[in-house]
Amino acid sequence: MTLIADLPPEVFRLIGDYLEKRDILNLVLTCRLFHQLYYPLLWKDISTIKPGHDEPIHSVEQLRAHAEWVHYIEYGPLPLEYYDISFPNLRTLHRLEPTEDSTQQTQTMPLMTTRMTTTLKEQDLNWARFIQLNPNIRNIICLYRSKVEFKSTQFWQAVGTHLQSPRLLMMSRFCVHNLSENEAQVLWRAIGRFEELFYMGEERQLGLSHLRTMYTDTDLDTDKEDHCSTLKRISFFAKNSSHPEWHLRFFSRYRNLIKLYWRRSKSQYSMEGLAWHLEQQQWPQLEDLHLDGVIASDQDLATVVCQLPPSLKHFGLGSGDFGPLCFRHLRERFFDTLVTLDLEGCDTFTSRMALDVLLNCHRLEEFKAAAISLNDLYSTPQPWVCLGLKHLKVTFINDIKDNNYNNGNEDNNEDNNEDNNEDNNEDNSEDSNEDYNEDNNEDNNEDNSDNSDVNSDDSDNSDNNDDNVNNEDNSIDGINNSGSALVFEQVSRLRRLGTDILGSGLQIKFVHHKAPPRID
Repeated sequence: MTLIADLPPEVFRLIGDYLEKRDILNLVLTCRLFHQLYYPLLWKDISTIKPGHDEPIHSVEQLRAHAEWVHYIEYGPLPLEYYDISFPNLRTLHRLEPTEDSTQQTQTMPLMTTRMTTTLKEQDLNWARFIQLNPNIRNIICLYRSKVEFKSTQFWQAVGTHLQSPRLLMMSRFCVHNLSENEAQVLWRAIGRFEELFYMGEERQLGLSHLRTMYTDTDLDTDKEDHCSTLKRISFFAKNSSHPEWHLRFFSRYRNLIKLYWRRSKSQYSMEGLAWHLEQQQWPQLEDLHLDGVIASDQDLATVVCQLPPSLKHFGLGSGDFGPLCFRHLRERFFDTLVTLDLEGCDTFTSRMALDVLLNCHRLEEFKAAAISLNDLYSTPQPWVCLGLKHLKVTFINDIKDNNYNNGNEDNNEDNNEDNNEDNNEDNSEDSNEDYNEDNNEDNNEDNSDNSDVNSDDSDNSDNNDDNVNNEDNSIDGINNSGSALVFEQVSRLRRLGTDILGSGLQIKFVHHKAPPRID
């Protein structure tokens, strides 16, 4: 008889990956076997400070004793001795910063300004020492919770020189106007060591000279491959920025980019500048481009699309006038290669354009659009070719007129019932004229019985159609609206051919068309 204790350790570890920390703690307290197997998981993901508290959760001795089990840690600000611990398997460092309340309280004390500055410099040195002791860190998360100036030159210097294989850097609520010129140069050099950057910062009250300092490093031009070849993915959100050309200057350093997500507070984008960099083949391997917060014309967007490299597979636009000119370039150049298309935020991306995508992009796996007209869908019943579609998000507008396809299969079933009744009655009358009177009664009875069977079968078919249409497993809300059976037919076909679209990947909404307000 096989017992649970006979399972191999790798099975237990796999089970542990799906358990909450509270459940793991209960298992650890159950028996010696579970304690041995699952106790290390309690230390895999830890935090050193409780929110709203200054006292560390774990002592230095506890952290040293369990250091080999730690893979993810939320760290700092802590006493000096905590920065002298080596975690051999640490992969993700979430650097905690002082809360805004605590820093504001310190800043309101003029006599403590020198002491605060000294403390910040010491913290910077502590962080640099921690990085030097943990060169296996791959991911760094810096979510700044205050807007005071942080001395971080030594920290970023250590990140740029000591980490062996940095992968992801996340910086949120970062204020570049708090950086000195030297700090900015050290920061951008460190960023170039990572494979992926997620940056969300503010640029308020920055002049051109300061921006030039932030985003320009002449030393990088002399040794570009050494500093800039690693970074491949950038997600960049600059709040309150009015000089996008300096962002492009920053992006152009990294010639091996395969992903660029550029989001700004809604303002005029430098489309000419972006098109120029694309024309110069600054990013020849670019596969994923997403622009958000765009205020640009169809012509401006078209100049960008026509310069995109042929390697493009994923394209998204959060706003802007995406018109017929831009769509023509997209169709001619990328319909055969597009895997992801997100134009949900573009009201000018029409229903006909969306259907054209579904009818021609055979590699498409994810598609988001604002709306598709059911009337347009009814007029183009050709099957969708995107057999690999996994995620579809769109609103279908119920604007079918003249009852061309009123209530889907239900009307078809009603028409079938009426036709069957008429045909059967005609047959009955013909038989009654040809047969003997005695047989007429029997034939009529039998035919009427058959009629009732046919009608009941048609009624059952109607019920079955309704059941299929409203089946919760299909995850299509509002599918029983007028004309929605057209959508169900297309989605069902994709499912029969093997696509994994149904479920959480399908977000469809049906709304009734509303006439525009009358203007007198």
